Amino acid sequence: MPDDLPALLVPWFLFAIVFVTTVLLDDLTLSYIAVVLGSALGVGFLLLSSGRAWKVLAVVCLIGVALGEVVGMYGRQRYLSEYYAYLETEAFGLDKLVFIKGSNEPEIALAETYREAQEFVIYTLLTLFGVALMATLLLSCLGCSLTDGGEEQHWHADKAARVMKFGIEFVPQQWGRMVRLDLLHNRCYYSGEVIYDYAFHMANKHLFLGVFSCHPAHPYSKWERLITCTLVCLFIVFPVSACSVKLGDDGLLHDAVICACVTLPRNLLKVYLNKITQQDEVEELEEGHRPAGDHVSRALQWEIAFLALCVLSCALTVGVCVLYIKSASSLYLGQVLADNCDGLGWAFILEPLFDLVIPFLGLHTKDSSWTLGFFGRWRQERQYYEAIGSIDMSPKAAGKQGVLDSLG
Repeated sequence: MPDDLPALLVPWFLFAIVFVTTVLLDDLTLSYIAVVLGSALGVGFLLLSSGRAWKVLAVVCLIGVALGEVVGMYGRQRYLSEYYAYLETEAFGLDKLVFIKGSNEPEIALAETYREAQEFVIYTLLTLFGVALMATLLLSCLGCSLTDGGEEQHWHADKAARVMKFGIEFVPQQWGRMVRLDLLHNRCYYSGEVIYDYAFHMANKHLFLGVFSCHPAHPYSKWERLITCTLVCLFIVFPVSACSVKLGDDGLLHDAVICACVTLPRNLLKVYLNKITQQDEVEELEEGHRPAGDHVSRALQWEIAFLALCVLSCALTVGVCVLYIKSASSLYLGQVLADNCDGLGWAFILEPLFDLVIPFLGLHTKDSSWTLGFFGRWRQERQYYEAIGSIDMSPKAAGKQGVLDSLG
């Protein structure tokens, strides 16, 4: 992956979450949440970025959020105004839909209208992704790469090039213990520029993005993430679908049910699975046990057993929901599930939103201070690494060498 591409994809990411939720969801609540999230991230990037080029990129992030809302509302009005009107009341807009689409079947007209909106969304996202890719190549050809850094004081080019890897590793290499420990503890400060560090943070932390973009040496491996992501998706879609059949798929109550189904089981399952799947690495990296030793083997066995238990629980939940949906709804099961996939959108957007507000306590055992979310931790880590004069020494290593005592 080109070095600049992760940073240049951040504005595209913010545009996408606002744009997609504005066009494709009949309820705009999640779209408003996406705007708040994107705006908060853009302002944070602008305040914490050091280099001039990175500040410009932060402004582009804010523009991406505004553009996502504008283009999203255009697509909503252009393709789906009659569609959403028909969903609200079958009487209003039906004749117009049938006349425009030339069909006597309202279901066919509705499906065709929604398909056109989906195509509009896909083409727009692919076009802007291509723009980001072309901008990456252009900056590289002109010698103006963001990750070159020049003489900027806060940019750690060596750390960005040597440690911050995204996605699949085509040429395997050995990663040091300190790198793996930093990944294990979700270190936030690496390159010195908050936008690039946030892209790396999301690549390793996000439930959906991490499946294909996490660091090759991350203790929470891609196959473990894939299993966790699949289980969480099933635990969201099927219960939300069953609740929608019972309570309806509109209104505040529906949104409350989605939030409950998305946040509670998902957070509990993800947090515990995250801990269990990394326990073997904890035994090896922090406790110093041999990779083939008894402690690591027991941790791996417990991970496999717990994953098997989660799979059985998920299968039982899915089975119960399927039986209820078939007995209580006249619609096809696939249609009911497709109509309630918005729960996945909630899960996708709420995760980075929670990541901005979850408290974080101390970098090490001698630090009792606390801060909020990614930005707070990033600032705290920046102050810490600047104080010790090294970005390669973790808080734990610094404690062992007595560096923390000198910091007070």
